Amino acid sequence: MRNIQTSISSEMSKKRVLSLIFFTLFALNISAQSAHNLIREGNTAFEKKQFAEAEEFYRKAVEAEGSGKAVYNLGNALYAQGRYEEAIPKYADASRIAPNKSAKSGSFHNLGNAHFQNGELEEAIEAYKDALRLNPSDSDTKYNLARAQRQQRQQKEQEQKQEQQDQENQDDNKEQQENNEDQEQQDQQEQQENQEQDSDEQQQQQQNQEQKEGQDQQEQQAGESQEMSREEAMKLLQIMEQEEQNVQKKMQLKNVKPNKSDKDW
Repeated sequence: MRNIQTSISSEMSKKRVLSLIFFTLFALNISAQSAHNLIREGNTAFEKKQFAEAEEFYRKAVEAEGSGKAVYNLGNALYAQGRYEEAIPKYADASRIAPNKSAKSGSFHNLGNAHFQNGELEEAIEAYKDALRLNPSDSDTKYNLARAQRQQRQQKEQEQKQEQQDQENQDDNKEQQENNEDQEQQDQQEQQENQEQDSDEQQQQQQNQEQKEGQDQQEQQAGESQEMSREEAMKLLQIMEQEEQNVQKKMQLKNVKPNKSDKDW
């Protein structure tokens, strides 16, 4: 009885496993069909340039299946809306899970385009190179690679010119600053010299004023002295005239004779 029960239990376990596998395959088949239908609906919307609607279908397809095609198409829908930064990781994921070289190369190609549009030239160049390693004859990728490299060279040249211009401006500013400092120093020196000159002139004017005042004082003193001499001379002249008159009076007295009387005593 124990062996028969064991056999029956084993048979039941096998049936359960087979049933589980069947239902799993059935669910996967339904999921694949659902993802396929969603991708097809997304493609229809994409062709009509209804990119936001296509994005929704592709997102549901990724959730249902997660195939490289669904992820790749989702990247295309984001790219078409100008959302390059969001499209970049989708293309990167698609390149990792792509089923063949052609799909992988296409994912790298569009990854390069997204980087290019996002202004990331170095990353774009590397993505184009990865695409060409898988498909060396892809002329579109070659063209895009050459364009990215040319723009990168132009960008570097522009950066070098800008750096050179900045350096020249810096040198000019430094030279101008030095000239300003020299001019300022020269102005200060001239100002100091002018102040010294003004001080010397003021000192000279003061000396001249003092000298003039001294001369005026001497002249005044000389004038006063001369005026005093004239007064003394006048007094002396008056004295001499008085003495002369006195002398003449004396002389007149000597020349006078006494009168004789007519009668004798």
